Amino acid sequence: MKYLSIIIIVLLAIYLILFKIYNKTSGSSNDDLKSNIDNILGEESLTKSNTNLFLWHENKYDEVLNDTISEIVINQELCSTITDYEKAALCYVATLNGNEINWAIDSIEERSFTKSRILASLNLGDECSETHLGFLRYMFRRDSRVASEIKSFNCATPLDAKLDVQETFDKIVLTTEENNIQVFFKMIVINTKDGKRWEWTETDYFQIEKGKIKLIRKENSREKF
Repeated sequence: MKYLSIIIIVLLAIYLILFKIYNKTSGSSNDDLKSNIDNILGEESLTKSNTNLFLWHENKYDEVLNDTISEIVINQELCSTITDYEKAALCYVATLNGNEINWAIDSIEERSFTKSRILASLNLGDECSETHLGFLRYMFRRDSRVASEIKSFNCATPLDAKLDVQETFDKIVLTTEENNIQVFFKMIVINTKDGKRWEWTETDYFQIEKGKIKLIRKENSREKF
């Protein structure tokens, strides 16, 4: 009888230990599940992981000029499928780089200036419109640095199309991997007065967290940031 009592006590102790372990494991699984659900509900994840050419140059023959010219091409198919986060990253880059003025022509193909063509392709209206800047303000509402840049962005005076120094995009590459976005771009700078031409490149890194996008850092060949 004494041995039976000891066996019962040992079995009960084992049972209590196993029960405790089970509850701990189950609780951890439930917490993980809850965390996953919260992440899904609170954060729009980017599921694709790929690199796409958004803007580039192509040599095309111009019948009017009777010559081959380098022409800007924008990936319209990509524009129709990207998320608002990717659109915001591209819009940010287009807004704060280049010195093309707004060119109010309805047709995307006929817009003479690269920046206006980019905004039109992203369906963000004319440069400095509320559609354009309002979208940026909303998407980067949790990023104080970008919010400050947008606030100080000068839209009051249109830039002269005949400026001596013209800076325009030569290439833009969009890379998305999970909740990280990279925008690589190359700028061409031409001093028409001195006949000089040079280039610089930059990669802007963005991160998405709980429905907001934030600029993480910039890396460029002229150490601008």
